[in-house]
Amino acid sequence: MIFFPSYKYMQKVYDEYCKLYENNDIVVQKKNMIEVEYEEFIKKFHINRDIIAFAVIGGAFSEGIDLTNDKLIGVVVIGTGIPQICLERNLIKQFFDNMYNMGFEFAYMYPGFNKVLQASGRVIRTEKDIGTVVLIDSRFMQHRYFKLFPEHWRRFNKVSTINELNNIQKKFWDEKRNMWNDKYNFRGKLKKW
Repeated sequence: MIFFPSYKYMQKVYDEYCKLYENNDIVVQKKNMIEVEYEEFIKKFHINRDIIAFAVIGGAFSEGIDLTNDKLIGVVVIGTGIPQICLERNLIKQFFDNMYNMGFEFAYMYPGFNKVLQASGRVIRTEKDIGTVVLIDSRFMQHRYFKLFPEHWRRFNKVSTINELNNIQKKFWDEKRNMWNDKYNFRGKLKKW
């Protein structure tokens, strides 16, 4: 599942994707989906393990959905989730600037990072789930973001090219496959770890 910062950005990427590839393996979140459309979106993950979903961070699919086991094995988050500038957020910013000189953090950065955490949390829902999270935004490497990472995120790989990302993903999944093969003998009986 790929989470985008806005519907407009998501649509631009989707349009480019469709120029390059077939789009029968993509499901796209629509604005103002009704419950039937929401359920159909989720149902596709139960039917097709090779599906790619485009969704908006902070939307219905970045919170509160449980796609366990191998139904969702990866999430990509594009951007830091910062909310749009508005009067309410600016009032919060002004208040926390006056109180702690941290208005941007309380009004924009922390709520945005909470959305990143929520979206990333879609991958691991049970102790049996395995998957990866890719964060795309150079701001994540800034100390003020890095210090917000949960402890289990501190062992990450920084990549600059798609080839580096592909190599790291391949290594991760090869290791998981080897663990799986070691767990079961040739007759399928459980071995001790």
